[in-house]
Amino acid sequence: MAPKITSEYYSQEVRLLSSGSGPLQWIAGLYAFHLSGDANFILSSRADPSQPLLVRTFDPVLKTTSYAGFAEATLEVVPRLFVTGGIRYTHEKRSFDQIVNGVALFSADSGKNPLTGSRIKARSGSKSDRTRISTRPTAPASKAVCST
Repeated sequence: MAPKITSEYYSQEVRLLSSGSGPLQWIAGLYAFHLSGDANFILSSRADPSQPLLVRTFDPVLKTTSYAGFAEATLEVVPRLFVTGGIRYTHEKRSFDQIVNGVALFSADSGKNPLTGSRIKARSGSKSDRTRISTRPTAPASKAVCST
């Protein structure tokens, strides 16, 4: 039997950017992502044909939520010389639950596996930045065309 897998997600990004032709160009924005999914797997096996069929069901549930904010600006310091700087911060929350044969492997209240004490929920935040100096070539010279 094929596993039954379901999921729902959304992803959205909103950006604001400069529209002028001045020496400073910038962009800023927000990003959001959410995923929730579950599956139902049924596995059956037997050690040898004389043994009864052993049936196991697995029902994992996964959730991920992520938010980010970002900004970047480019300044033309002198003609054709540009300095760019940017930053992004992301916050992410994940959880995973597993049910085997109708029994939850993790305690929903403590967020820990009762057998191993391992965590099943995670949160993280990260910051990244970048700096760049670049030049842009001038437009190519136009060719003169002579006709007689």
